[in-house]
Amino acid sequence: MAQVFQDLYKEFEEKGMGKGKIGVAKELILMRLDVEQIIQATDLSRGKIMRLRRELKH
Repeated sequence: MAQVFQDLYKEFEEKGMGKGKIGVAKELILMRLDVEQIIQATDLSRGKIMRLRRELKH
């Protein structure tokens, strides 16, 4: 399953989104992926992802 998210991360990067890990994490949050899946895909901490989720709710 982790490979799917790594592939998704790579696809975002290859499309020139230029957002880096935080941008990819935001996209994955908006896609309503599970926190654990986002952690696997981006290597960001749980705390960072939770902060991004709160930011996106506003």
